Amino acid sequence: MMERLVAEIIALAGQHREAAYMLACLFAAGEAVPILGAALPGEAVILGLAALVPTGALGFWPLVVATTIGAIIGDGVSYWLGHHYHREIAGFWPLSRHPEVIHRGEAMFARHGGKSVFIARFMPGVRAVVPLIAGIVGMPVARFYVMNALSAIAWGASHIVVGALAGAVLVLLGAIAGRLAILAVALLAAGLALGWLTRRVVGSLPDLAVRLQARLGRWAASRRGFLPRLVISLVDPRHEAFGALAMLAVLLVGSLWLFLGILQDLASGDPLTHANLAVANLMLSLRNELADRLAVPLARLADPGVTAAVALAALAWLATRRTWWAIVCWLAAFAAAGAATLMLQALLRHPAPAAGVPPFAFPSGAITESAVLFGFLVLLAGRELAPRWRMIVATVAVLLVTAVAFARLYLGTGWLSDLAGGLSFGPAWVALAGIAYLRHRPGPVRAVPLVAMAGAALMVAGAVQIGLRGPAELVRYNGIPSGRSMPLTAWQGGGWATLPGRRVDLTGGAKAPFTVQWAGSRQALAAGLGLYGWHPPPPWTPSSALAWLLPHPALGDLPVLPHLSNGRAEGLILVNLAARPGERLVLRLWRADVTLNSAAGRAVPLWIGTAGAERAAGFASLMTIVRTLPDRNGPRNMLAAAIAGSRLERRPGTPGTPYWDGAILLAREPEVAGPTP
Repeated sequence: MMERLVAEIIALAGQHREAAYMLACLFAAGEAVPILGAALPGEAVILGLAALVPTGALGFWPLVVATTIGAIIGDGVSYWLGHHYHREIAGFWPLSRHPEVIHRGEAMFARHGGKSVFIARFMPGVRAVVPLIAGIVGMPVARFYVMNALSAIAWGASHIVVGALAGAVLVLLGAIAGRLAILAVALLAAGLALGWLTRRVVGSLPDLAVRLQARLGRWAASRRGFLPRLVISLVDPRHEAFGALAMLAVLLVGSLWLFLGILQDLASGDPLTHANLAVANLMLSLRNELADRLAVPLARLADPGVTAAVALAALAWLATRRTWWAIVCWLAAFAAAGAATLMLQALLRHPAPAAGVPPFAFPSGAITESAVLFGFLVLLAGRELAPRWRMIVATVAVLLVTAVAFARLYLGTGWLSDLAGGLSFGPAWVALAGIAYLRHRPGPVRAVPLVAMAGAALMVAGAVQIGLRGPAELVRYNGIPSGRSMPLTAWQGGGWATLPGRRVDLTGGAKAPFTVQWAGSRQALAAGLGLYGWHPPPPWTPSSALAWLLPHPALGDLPVLPHLSNGRAEGLILVNLAARPGERLVLRLWRADVTLNSAAGRAVPLWIGTAGAERAAGFASLMTIVRTLPDRNGPRNMLAAAIAGSRLERRPGTPGTPYWDGAILLAREPEVAGPTP
């Protein structure tokens, strides 16, 4: 895919500085070459490279110079081709296949004259052809290159500034969520590439659809059987439901593609499995009584009792209308989706996040069945509603199912992967059943009474479920398990190695290694380290936030950008400014999922964290960004020198690197009873 190619190009450029400048020059030049410019995602690559400037991977001015030179060369090549071959070049391939390109360039040059060289630089549709026209009509060389250079400077500088500013924002966001910075840069590049691809592909889709439809029709007409008949019904424009069938086919392919992608990630243990816990912990940290009381009724709307009541009401109405084929298709979708869900749950055995729910949870059966219920309802009603009301009904159904899924995610009764799997698996069954239903040219179902009966059943059944269970339901939704306990002596004797080795961000990616474990209260640690220059950073206030917009603020005036570990914010952040000039050491601690039991029977909290160094740098005299240095040994050792009785232990199986030797600092509060091995 084009967006993946752009992301890979940018990732490669981030590792090889010289190659990045060369790529910027080549893509800027390629953007200005006729026909070739339409096939290259030059703008997407250049903006993506510019987003790497704030990270320090690339230099601002070298990237501007490389892009400007490339743009000048590209326009120069285009001008030379027109100047050398004159009108004959329009007959050369591939220009001969696209005469409209030449016509657009000639029209613009006739309207603006020599200024069109400057103007066209910022117009993707004619950027590559106007210099060619300038050469064909004999525009003086000196005048052309003045316009060429001015437009290249303006174009290159503007793109690099925009991309770099976006990258600076992403650096700040990335400091909050680690891997999100790289992910955001990749998403930016993918979005730009997708926009480029959309502009160039959308125009050819109608012609492509006609050719594909004709080819499929010829193939199906020459064969017999169920599949050819199905293809004919899908591609026959004379069919009264041709548009709906085509949309359902796209929905089927898209839903299955998304579902199989989630399934692959889950089966292979990709970061999605780690993101499950991170997102669940984040939701748990957001829990409050008011939100709980809103989320519980929403979550109950996907319970089997409510789903069955709505389905029975809708099916009863369809029975009165004698629309038996609609009933058969709907029941078949329910049965097939339910059976497939149970089979996948039994095969994958992906455990649910909390007790009191089905033991295996991928995909979510409740969300899958809800998607089938309301999706097919929208399909039946949408055929007879006006476009505006059709959109309203579809939007309400989508929002309802999505809100129920989010409520279950918030309450901790479903993993992110399970709920996303249900939201993609259910629509696939709706699309399949819908294709079978529409192929037989079904009769009317009277949409308004159908929707009214289903809506009334939803409200009544939901109210009954909530009223019967009441406040007791709040006890059921306690979120993910709180953790485990371990004897203090077991932790000291090697149990520390069973704790996570790295911080995990919301995307499930492993980040900085945990180099500190502290058994005791965070207040005691902060008090002890305060004697050695460690203190809390400035709090986040409007004035401290504005300090980031200064080009050279004092490090002590900058608040620390928070990180998340498995969805949790830090429980303690301390900084040390006196350790190394121009840097600050930052200690971040998160509460571990383990509680230690001392010999005296005292429950001792356990904290895990990182110790690192940060250095501030100005960005284009506009703002300040903070870069985390790779060294983990120095900050950890300076922290060890300030904690009496601490010791270093090497984590088993961890290869040492120049930045981290694999050792972890283990320390406990002096008042905690227990022998030291």
